[in-house]
Amino acid sequence: MLINLNTFRLLALFFLALVSCSLIASEKKLQLLARYDVAQPALQLAEPISSEFRHHVLKVAVAGQPQPPLFMDIDTRRFEGVSADYLSLIQNMLDTTIEIHYYASHSAAQEAVTSGEMQLLAIYVEPPSVSKPQTLIASDPWMLDYAAIGFKSGQNAPLKIDEPNRMAWSGSALMRAHLEETFKSDLLVRFPGYYDAVAATVFGQTERVWGNAATLTHLNRFMFANALDITKDDHAIPMNFSFGISPRYPQLAEAINFALTQIPLSIRMQIAKRWQLDTYHVLQRNPLALKHEEEKWLQAHPRINTALPQTLAPLSSRNGSMPFRGMIIDVLDLIANQSGITFNSEVQEESGRNQTDKHFPHLYALEMLTPDMPPQLITRPWLVSHWVIIRHKRPRNIMARDPFPFGSALMLNNRQMKDWMLLHYPHLNLAYINDPLQALRELQAHEIDAVVLPKIFVDYLLHNHYADDLIIETTLGADPARFVMRVEPGNETLISILNKALIAIPPETMFKLLAHWRQSEMPFLSASWQSYKQVILLIVSVSAGLIALILLWNRHLRKVIQQRIQAENALKNQLNFTHTLFNDSPVAMYIRDKQTRLVDCNNAYLRFMDFQREDVIGKRLSDVLTGNNASIHSIEDGYQKTLLDGEAVMRDIHLWTTSVLQALGQV
Repeated sequence: MLINLNTFRLLALFFLALVSCSLIASEKKLQLLARYDVAQPALQLAEPISSEFRHHVLKVAVAGQPQPPLFMDIDTRRFEGVSADYLSLIQNMLDTTIEIHYYASHSAAQEAVTSGEMQLLAIYVEPPSVSKPQTLIASDPWMLDYAAIGFKSGQNAPLKIDEPNRMAWSGSALMRAHLEETFKSDLLVRFPGYYDAVAATVFGQTERVWGNAATLTHLNRFMFANALDITKDDHAIPMNFSFGISPRYPQLAEAINFALTQIPLSIRMQIAKRWQLDTYHVLQRNPLALKHEEEKWLQAHPRINTALPQTLAPLSSRNGSMPFRGMIIDVLDLIANQSGITFNSEVQEESGRNQTDKHFPHLYALEMLTPDMPPQLITRPWLVSHWVIIRHKRPRNIMARDPFPFGSALMLNNRQMKDWMLLHYPHLNLAYINDPLQALRELQAHEIDAVVLPKIFVDYLLHNHYADDLIIETTLGADPARFVMRVEPGNETLISILNKALIAIPPETMFKLLAHWRQSEMPFLSASWQSYKQVILLIVSVSAGLIALILLWNRHLRKVIQQRIQAENALKNQLNFTHTLFNDSPVAMYIRDKQTRLVDCNNAYLRFMDFQREDVIGKRLSDVLTGNNASIHSIEDGYQKTLLDGEAVMRDIHLWTTSVLQALGQV
């Protein structure tokens, strides 16, 4: 009985643990974490907003996977993001305590709020379909947003024709009906989280991804290095984010709406800035406070052809068919996010010849301010950079005298700076160039004595390539170079819009952009012909000299070989002549040494004596012919007499004729 009781207790504990685990899996508490400065005087209300939850706990449900920047996934124990910042404000203003409960599914969280178990849903978007009654009370929006579509860069057109394109999405199941009705030709693929949906498009599992613009932009920018192009959905529906309030607490909805109206714009902007959101997500329909005429102009001209130079890195540059890169591109993106303008980049040198899009306004985004520019056609300066002089660290040679300021110099073409230089450096031979990189290359090659440029170009180029050879010698006292945007006459309204957008960009954002591009890496420029011209010319010269020397030596060797061949042929001819004369003579001829031993003999001698060559060579005549023959001794005595006297003995000479063959077989 005792064993059965213990077994029962163990089983009870086991089932209790299972139930607890299932509850924990479906719901868990999170800590509310605000990331803004809550010590704001503007939040100190004279009296907290009255509500039924004052000094009570307000239970808030959070559902689904993280949704940056509304719901961050940094710490799984805490709820942080834009929604958390606004909930923290509501907590202070209602004088309540907010308790965050996490639900794994949207349906479970919404059911808990609808039933009154939870009073609030932290992130809520009203479903676009009005056919179904709303189950939750939507508060006033605390962040404005819209539907957007992301696709791989350079792939705006559908890739598949014979089968539906796959479109990734995530979020509440209440959005499926709207998506199926709007994108009838697409195959909808729902993912558990927004990160997974964006990743599926980045890595080619789906052709597009649908979602709210703030989340898609955040993930694309900070998680996937801008791998996608984000555009506004043509069937755009409002996706403003609010709090979903339980229908059992209508007074709570009124209190929250009143509290949201009391949050000053400065705090809303601070929250947006904290999470890298554009002002569009904070202000109402008109984030730049544009006038009616300006809004009408934007509606009539949504696309602006923007002329950009290709050689002014780090402000604007392009290599081959690559996209433009530089600080001006980032500035235009910031303006586009605030105003909705689409900037169509084109090469500045080809802008005047482009006749296809004349009905679109043209913007020259990178111009240096000069006094003769009409003020109504230019924006306020978006970048200021002082002029500096760059010199070579080493003179042309050790004994050379420094000619500056009487030498030659290159400067970026600017009329105002040109007049200043001619006034203060009258003896300097100035030439003008539109490519700072080319100017520094010529200075490095000692083709000129100095270069005059705005400091932004020098910082970038010296950081990447020329720090070992070039140096900033001094700054000039002239007015700094001010970079503005210019339009053609008739587009003055665009200047007003651009000025408002430039003013709306926070100064610290511009400072960060400037610092980033000043130290950015140079793409594909260091390994150019000009960078290694001297080394390449030296290698080519040495190689050409070696090749010429080898060719000359080869020619000499061929001549020597030819002479040797000719000499060998002559020797062979002479040898053949001698051999023929000796061997083929009908007269017996032989050669004996001082001891009268036979050294050589011809065929006639062998025939006459009836000897074999091997039997007589190296032997005296008396060694071959035995017997006491007086004639043999007489002949040998004649040999000795000839050796002693050194005179030839003429006896029995006859005339004979024969042919002699040369070395090549010719007679």
